[in-house]
Order: sequence, then structure tokens, then C-alpha cells
Amino acid sequence: GTSHEQEVSVCYSVMDKNEIFIDERNILHSSWQRQTHEGVVRFIANPDDDHPINPNIKCGSTSNPCDELTSLFQYLSSEPDSIDGSTGRAETIVFGEGKFNLPFIDLSLTRSSIVNIVGCQQEYTELSAKPNVHNLMIQGQLNQNIVLERLCLTISVSAPLVGLIDIKGVNAGLVMQDMKVQGYQEASPYNTMFDIEFIFRIEGFALMKDVIIEHIYLQKGSILQVVGLRRSAEDARMEWLGKTSIGFHDCKFDDITSNETALITLKEKILSTDNSFEINEINHNKKQMQNVDMTTKFIIQGTQFSRCASSLNIVDQQTKGGLIHMNNKKVRLEILNSEFRNIAMKSRNMIYLGWSRKETVQNPINILRIINTILLNCSSAIPEMRILSPPAESLNSKLQNFNFATEENIADVTNELYDDGASIFDNLYRYGLIYIDNQNFKDSQIISTSKIDVMSLFAAGCHCAVGSALSIKGLTLKLTESVFIDPLCYGNIIYLNQTQSTITDCYFKGYNGTYVDFATIPVIDEDDDEEEEEQIDDVTEDIVQEEIINVLCPSNPSFYSSAQHSLVFSSG
Repeated sequence: GTSHEQEVSVCYSVMDKNEIFIDERNILHSSWQRQTHEGVVRFIANPDDDHPINPNIKCGSTSNPCDELTSLFQYLSSEPDSIDGSTGRAETIVFGEGKFNLPFIDLSLTRSSIVNIVGCQQEYTELSAKPNVHNLMIQGQLNQNIVLERLCLTISVSAPLVGLIDIKGVNAGLVMQDMKVQGYQEASPYNTMFDIEFIFRIEGFALMKDVIIEHIYLQKGSILQVVGLRRSAEDARMEWLGKTSIGFHDCKFDDITSNETALITLKEKILSTDNSFEINEINHNKKQMQNVDMTTKFIIQGTQFSRCASSLNIVDQQTKGGLIHMNNKKVRLEILNSEFRNIAMKSRNMIYLGWSRKETVQNPINILRIINTILLNCSSAIPEMRILSPPAESLNSKLQNFNFATEENIADVTNELYDDGASIFDNLYRYGLIYIDNQNFKDSQIISTSKIDVMSLFAAGCHCAVGSALSIKGLTLKLTESVFIDPLCYGNIIYLNQTQSTITDCYFKGYNGTYVDFATIPVIDEDDDEEEEEQIDDVTEDIVQEEIINVLCPSNPSFYSSAQHSLVFSSG
């Protein structure tokens, strides 16, 4: 056998500080941070008849755990912070079995730059929030790293406005591993009370491994907002971070709905010139890197997205991807061995990647890699879209006689899941299920050498107004060994706008249905004089437009599809 002291030494001691410590026995957690003292590990547990808590002695130990985090923080505030860091701090907080309903928690009270919150497996430890004036369960201190493992976070029906975690600071970050986040299972997308701006909001980085997020129905709000997408190359607080890329690894996002927001937003942080602290932090990080211009990767690997839905207002120019919206110039995106199934976004795009970096021809960057990934029954379509004015598409003459929307028309569009049945007006070139946008193209008009590498992508039963699989603007595409079959509507599968592309060993199969010739629909004769054209009233125009829609998308009449039926459509 082993003694308690031996077990503690295996779990927490570091030996030489220059050596990376690996917790081979994995007794409590995954050793994301060094721990040199037993005293920085604190315990929370629900008391019972066999395990009462003694209020007369200090709590937080294995023999006398605290019953609440607030009790632990009270003891920490009166405990001196020793020079060697063995007292006055909490680096690891271990929750026992049971349910814990937490008030607002300020983790700056831990006096630690990194806090590991651990449970006894996600089936046995559940944390939820109480209502509070901050509408937040856990607030990290500036530049603090938070690690959550082996527990379940539940959105509480008693706190429908409360988000779970918010961390600020360019060197902050969130790690979640072996855990679950779930909503109120008796609710539905139609009767949910949850109106949360965000569930997780982080500056810095986010890393999820083996995390399940499921059954979350929001009136509006995001699941995850990451602003920054940076991390220190040599962060001594997070030894294992240097060996794992930020992103989602072997995660599952299932049965998630919201409105008016992207479910996941990933953006670089724009530093204000008057924030000297943040600028100094960035400059410090740059000195640690051999190349200040080096990029980092956000990886989605072995991850499944299923039954996710949200809606975006087309007037909003800031957010375009309903499932994932990513806007940056130094973070490359990789989607590897992942699946997207039964995604229904009422937006221009399911995934939007906006790239604004100006690179040289000699130094092209792989800004997106998609490998061994499945898109099945996915759509990004705004219902009742009837009239579009696409600049790079030549429509039938009768469409040219329609009255296109003005900016005033667009401003009147409501975003209540587009249930009002009103016609929606927009420009077609902004659409694509996965849309990769060179944001510098309008200024330079030069196709970027930044690369998009797609290999072994399988897409079936998908739809977008154009680009039912991919739309790319102003970039370079290499597409190999991929299969695109059975889109939901007529129209193109890949839409290339001012794009240099190479397509090799791919298979394309268009809409599987009876084709009705577009020319059979009544057409307004261009030679008719103006007096005859004026006799065509709005009702007639509506009938013609409805016939066009039914031809282009027979099984989904509320979906708009391009009149160009090329499987691969290239303009410019």
C-alpha cells in the first residue's frame, strides 16, 4: 500500500521546477498546472448524517470540507498568503458528489492566477446558478485561467438570465475537459424562458476536450464567445497547453437553439490605444515569440454538431455565420474528422470565416483546412426570400423587371425567426453554407494567395441560396477527393467569386428530382412597350415569383435557390 503522504506527492509535487510534471495516477485531475503544496487544494461537499461539517474549525480539507464556496472564501480572506504560496490561496477546488447551487462567484478571491474546478465525474457532480444581480455564475479575475473537469454545468430554470462563466484579459483562458453542459430538459425551443447574452465568454483562448453541450434552448444569446484567440507560447501556468492546440477536441454540440445571435463567435481582440495595460501584455507576449507575425490554429477535431438552429438579422453586418462566426487575420481554422448533421440556420451562412490579413505572395498561409468531414442535411436559408439582386449572376429578364429592395426596406425586416412571412431582400453574393471571405478583396481586387485546402469532404442534402456546400471570395482553393451529392434544391454546390481554384478527383451529383425547365415559366417580353408592362400588377409579379421558387426548390418552397444551376459556378 501507499501512505497518504506518498499519494499527495504523486498528485501534487513537481520535483525540479524545470521538469514537466505529469500526473500518471490521475488521482484528482489532469495537472494542467503545477502544484507544489497540498494546502492550495480545497474541498467542497454536501454534508449528511455520516459526514457532518464542523463549523468551529477551518473548512476546505478532506476531513472537513466546506459546504459552500462562499464559506471557503471567507476562510481564505483571513488566512495569510505565505511567501512560498502554500497558504492563503486556492488553486484547485474539488467538489464532491451531489448538486451544488452557486451564487455569483468572484474567482479573484482565490488569489490564484489559475484555478482548477474539479468534480467526481459528470454523472455525479452538478453545478448550477442561483439568480443574482450580475446575471453570471462565475467571474474570473483579469488574465486568470480557469480549468473545469469532470462535472456537469446545468442552466437553471430558476435563473433564466444567468450566464455561466466570464473571463477577461488578453492572457486569460478557459479549459473544459471530460464534462457536460446541459439545459433544462423539460423546456423546448418554443417555450424556453432562457434569455442569456452568453453562456461562456472568454478573452484569450478556449480549449474544450471531451465536452458535451446539449439540450440548450435560448430565446437569444450565444453558447460561446471568444474574443482574442491568443495564448502565450510559453505559459508556465498551463504546462500541457503548449502541447494542445486551442479549439474543440472530441466534443459534441447537440440540440441547441437560439435567435438573433451566432451560437459560437471567434474573434481577434482589437486593443484600444488608451489601454496601456493590455498593450504591454501583448508586447510582452511578442517578445516571447521569435516571429511576432506567427499565426496560431483553432482546431475543431473529432467534433459533432447536430440539431443546432439559430437566426441572424441580415441587417447585422457584424455577424454572418449562424453556427460559427470567425473573424480574424492571425488564426487559422482547421476542421478535421468532424460532422455537421441536421443544422438549420436562418442566416446567410452556417460557418463564416472572414480573413483580413494582408500577406505577401512569397508567404501564403493555409487559412482553412477541412479534412475527412461530413455535412449532412445542413442548411443556411432565410425563409421567404423571394427577390435578390446578385451582382455576379445573370437572371431571367422577368427578374430584372422586379422592384428590388432599398435600404429602407431592409431596415424594416424583423427577426422573430422570420415567422411573419414577409419577403426578405438581400444580395446573393453574401451567401454560402461555409463562406470564406477575403475582406481585403474590395480594396485590392487581387486574388489572395492565402489557401483553402479541402480534402475528403462529404456533403449531402444541404442548401444555401448559392454555394450549398462552399462559397469563396478572393482566395485560393485546392479541393480534392470530395463528394457533393443531392442538394435540397436546384442551384450550385460550390460558388467561386474571384477565386483561383484547383479541383481534383471529386464527385458531384445535382438535385435528385424532376427538372422543370425554367423557360416554361411565363416571361415578360422585353419588347413590350412601357404601357403593356405597366399593366402587370403586383399580384401577377408575386405569382410569377412563386412559380420560380417552386421550380428551383420544389420540396422546400420557403427556400430560395439561385437560378444558375451549375454544380460549380465561377464568376470573375
